[in-house]
Amino acid sequence: MKNAVIYTRVSSSGDRQTTDRQVADLQAYAAANGIRILQTYTEKISGTVLSQDRPQLSDCLEFCRQNHPELLLVSELSRLGRDTEDILGVVRQLNEKRVSLYIHNMGIQTLQEDGTPNYVASILIPLLSEVARIERQLIKERLESGRERYKREGGQLGRPKGSRKSPEDLVKEYPGIAKRLKQGKNTIEEIAKLEDRSPSTVKKVKKALNIIWLRPKQNTNKNVQSMLEELQQELCDNPDGLFSQLKQWGAIPAHRQRCLWNTC
Repeated sequence: MKNAVIYTRVSSSGDRQTTDRQVADLQAYAAANGIRILQTYTEKISGTVLSQDRPQLSDCLEFCRQNHPELLLVSELSRLGRDTEDILGVVRQLNEKRVSLYIHNMGIQTLQEDGTPNYVASILIPLLSEVARIERQLIKERLESGRERYKREGGQLGRPKGSRKSPEDLVKEYPGIAKRLKQGKNTIEEIAKLEDRSPSTVKKVKKALNIIWLRPKQNTNKNVQSMLEELQQELCDNPDGLFSQLKQWGAIPAHRQRCLWNTC
């Protein structure tokens, strides 16, 4: 019995898309062909993000390097990404470890039964990778064209007036963005690319987090006073660390920081 790993991906980080269909199709294929699934990796991230920046794909490839399954199953080549060079690099890594990539919608594998390269796949994969990249570009062009036509005909983009979401709802709608902002490891532009969202959306979520963070809590006066005392003590004990955190969230304007410093 052959061992295999499943990798699935969708672009949307919300609830609009799921990987359920991909997983079910690949599990059905494995069951029909006597293949044992060792691990399943699912990811919600844009295909334009390179493989080394995708946590689940990186974990999947590391698992393949360490455990040497015979197969890595994907529903389409575009699930690996939409950058030709990056896809070819992933296939090269798998071939070096004698892990055959199986592409379900094409019914092809990158390695033959004896572990030698499948030359048909070697020809098709660069072509399919380029098709995936072009498809992504065409989608962007069609969307942009549709937006411009809609505006020319008098349409207005964005939410209707008066339908503004609360900060809590905005954070719930974009949990991936909120998580990365809290971690503070990426710039707004990097988060936008990783989450396949516009920088303006990331800025809106950041603003919502700031509002939630600065909003007065439902506490008694005693608890509020206790919180203020703890904040002032933290400021005195570790001003650099606290200022760094507050500046990162944009919570304190520069001209206010000197005032706080003088309280110690």
